[in-house]
Amino acid sequence: MAIPLLSLIVFTPAVGAAALMFLRNDDVVRWTALGVTILDFALCIAMLSGFDTSTYGMQFTETRPWVPTLGITYALGIDGISALFVFLTALLGWICVLASWTAIDRKVKEFMVSLLAMQALMLGVFCALD
Repeated sequence: MAIPLLSLIVFTPAVGAAALMFLRNDDVVRWTALGVTILDFALCIAMLSGFDTSTYGMQFTETRPWVPTLGITYALGIDGISALFVFLTALLGWICVLASWTAIDRKVKEFMVSLLAMQALMLGVFCALD
């Protein structure tokens, strides 16, 4: 069974955001958010290294039944333009964490949770097939 790379890319920031909610120290929150965004960026690099530019159509597709009685499925996949958007979103994620390192001094945890949640949602938008 192949590694569900797109699911990992989409859910890593979401899991990171959930983990940040349990942290109290602002420095730990910053470093954890940076680590999560760098991990997500590394997953995107791995995805791009396996992306075949000569192939037409969706790649790295994942399909799982979600609510079978209603015909609802969980489906992810990327094509050329969405691969670029996923890469840029992951790149901007850790750049935003670094840019806000000293600029955000109040409610650091809330900011980083919001940033990671937004990143997860954006990645989900670019990878969703249905």
